[in-house]
Amino acid sequence: MTALERANVGGPHEWQSEMELLPKSAVCRLFGNINPSTLYRGIRAGRYPKPIRVGPNSSRWLLAECQAALRAMVEARS
Repeated sequence: MTALERANVGGPHEWQSEMELLPKSAVCRLFGNINPSTLYRGIRAGRYPKPIRVGPNSSRWLLAECQAALRAMVEARS
C-alpha cells in the first residue's frame, strides 16, 4: 500500500498520515503526473506547497499540505 493509499484509509493511525513526508516524485504524481519544473514554478506562484528541507540536498513535502492544495484546486474550479 502506498503512502497516498494509506492516507485515504483512515483509522487509528490517521494522524500519522498528516505528518507523512513525500518525495518529489510522489508529489508530482499526486498533482497529475506533472514535471518537476512545473512543480517548482507552481511553488513560486503559490499554487503548490513549499517543501521541507530534511537534509543538505534533500527535500520532502507534507502529505496533508499537498492534499489541501489539491482540494483547494478542485473547489476553485466551481
